[in-house]
Amino acid sequence: MPCRPRADEDVLNKKEQVTLEVVKGKLEIEATHYYEVMFMNDNAPRFAANSVSYSAFFQEINDLEVYSLIPEDKQYKKVQVKNIKTTDNRDNSIFFDDQKQKQFYFEGVKKGGIGKYKYKEKK
Repeated sequence: MPCRPRADEDVLNKKEQVTLEVVKGKLEIEATHYYEVMFMNDNAPRFAANSVSYSAFFQEINDLEVYSLIPEDKQYKKVQVKNIKTTDNRDNSIFFDDQKQKQFYFEGVKKGGIGKYKYKEKK
């Protein structure tokens, strides 16, 4: 397990699996994204907010699954995140108005807890 002495969180796994397929003469691209982070200290709740940003015009986000793994008695309790909000991404550095984000909060995280999410992106 990766560990840095003063890190508030440590990324354990971040990957993207891309599938290319020709359907009815058209190229379809689907990417499955995985992300896993461990909260390294008592500041965990400060870092529990997360989001997935995308272009509503060019991308479709499906099957977003978000959960926390909370350490309890030498094992982990899985807590499914159900409150996922889709909002406009109003960042000043973003020019296009089709930018969206799915916002969520890894619930119940504490030191040693893990936040995980995965989703499919269709382009």
